[in-house]
Amino acid sequence: WLSRLLLVLLFIRFVIPVATIGSAAVFDHLLKQDYETNQQVIDLTSQQLKTLSNATTAAPPVPSPSAPADTKSTWEKLKDSVTGTANVISGAFSNPLPKALASYEELKQAAERAAEKMIALIVIFLMQTIVLPLILVWGLYRLSAGVLALPLRPVL
Repeated sequence: WLSRLLLVLLFIRFVIPVATIGSAAVFDHLLKQDYETNQQVIDLTSQQLKTLSNATTAAPPVPSPSAPADTKSTWEKLKDSVTGTANVISGAFSNPLPKALASYEELKQAAERAAEKMIALIVIFLMQTIVLPLILVWGLYRLSAGVLALPLRPVL
């Protein structure tokens, strides 16, 4: 019975380190590339969302007044001023709906991609931290139970 107790104590002592090392090895060989790819896609999507967000909230450019030219007559200055004001007004009242819809669709697609990649990262994390260690602990338990079931021969 002492040998069985020794094997149980050895199992308890070494099961966590072996499961941790085995889980890390399986992650490195099977899951690491998927993890890095999904992480990069999320980073790129985050940058893209920031860019799109800044582009949609940016104020339209205000035309700067041109430097006074001494060569223009008063009539030309008045004509340029009226033309510039008309252009600003017509630009302010142009239909922003197509741009807004396109921007909305880009934001929506980027958010969907990010959500898919986040779910993939969650699955990889659960595999590495819960599923693989439990499988390895179960395998070590079955192995040690098989060793304990063997009849022990007395040493001569």
